[in-house]
Amino acid sequence: VFGRVLGNGMELVDAIDALDTLDAGSPFGSLPVVDIGAAIDESNLIVLTGVVVDPPATVSAETLDVDFALVAINSGAVSRTVTIQNVGSQDLVIGTLGDSDALAAPFSFAAGQDNCSGQTLASTQSCTVEVEVEPGVTGNLLDSFNVPSSDAASPDMTVTVRGTAVPDTPVLEVQPATLDFGIAGTGQPVRLDVGISNFGGGQLQPLSALFSGANSDSFTIAQNGCEQVMLSIGESCVITLQLTSFDIGVLSAEFDLSANPGGLAAQVVLSASVTLLEPKVRVPPSVNVRDVLFDDVGVAPLSLSNQGLEDDLYISLVEVLGADAALFAVTADCIGARLVAQGTAC
Repeated sequence: VFGRVLGNGMELVDAIDALDTLDAGSPFGSLPVVDIGAAIDESNLIVLTGVVVDPPATVSAETLDVDFALVAINSGAVSRTVTIQNVGSQDLVIGTLGDSDALAAPFSFAAGQDNCSGQTLASTQSCTVEVEVEPGVTGNLLDSFNVPSSDAASPDMTVTVRGTAVPDTPVLEVQPATLDFGIAGTGQPVRLDVGISNFGGGQLQPLSALFSGANSDSFTIAQNGCEQVMLSIGESCVITLQLTSFDIGVLSAEFDLSANPGGLAAQVVLSASVTLLEPKVRVPPSVNVRDVLFDDVGVAPLSLSNQGLEDDLYISLVEVLGADAALFAVTADCIGARLVAQGTAC
C-alpha cells in the first residue's frame, strides 16, 4: 500500500492515508514499511514496473467457436466437447446453459453430458459439456448457446457452434478447377498440385487420372498421392502434375478424374504458355513507309522485342540491306539496348 503515488516528474499524483497497517504476505513481505510523512529519497522510493491484480471469478471457455466441419446427414450424431473454466480467484457459479439462448435442432446438448449447469467452480477448476449435431438435410449449420455465470464482467458468455451438412454418400471434390502453369521455358519442368477430397459420407476411392485435349502430351503425373487411397468424409489427397514441353505457344489440356462408388467424375482445365529460355529477337516481317514525295522523307517505326524467357538480349547492329538500301537509313536504332524481360522492346 502506498502513502504517495508520484509521476515521472516526481510530482504528487495521488495519496493514501488513514489506512491500517497489515501484513499482505508474499510477494509484499519483502517491501519496506515507510512512514508516509517522511521525506522521499532513494532509500524509501519503491518503483513498480508492473502491477497484477488478482482477478475475481472469471468464466472462460476453451473456445468460443465450435466448428463441426463436415457432417454427413442421416448418419447419427457427431459431438464436440466444450470446456468451461474459472480463471479467477473466487468461486464461479454457473447457471443453466442455454437458458436465454438455447440450441435448436439439429444441435443439442448430449443427454446426460452437461456437467456445467448449476455447478460452482473453484479457482482454476473446469467442467465440460458435450454438444452434438445430427442434421437431416444438407446446408450450412449455425447456432449458439449462452453460459450464464457469476462473472461480473461477462455474466452471459456466448458459444457459437457451426458446421456443414453434406450428403451421406461420397462426393468427389477437386481443387482447383482450373490450373494455370504460367509462363514456362522450353523443356523446363513446372509442377503444380491438384487436391482431391471427399465432401460426403462413406468412403471415396480415386480410380483413374488421365489427360485429354490438344496438348495432353505436354502434361504428366509427377507424383500420385491418391493411388490406392480410401478417403473418409473431409479427407483429401494430392496429385502433382508436371508440364514439360518443347512446343512454343499457348497450351491447353484437361485432367480427367474418376472415383468409386457410382462412377464419380471431375475435370481440371490446364493451361500454360511456353517460350524459349534463351534470348530471341522478334522483328516484324515488313515495314511500310508508304508513298513519299520526291525529295521528301518518310518515317516508319520498327519495334524489336525479346521473346526469350530468362537471359538478356543485346542488340549490336541494325542495318538496311538490298538493292535500294542506299535510299533508306536507320535514324534511331536499338544498338546497345539491353532488353531484360520477356516482351521488352525498343
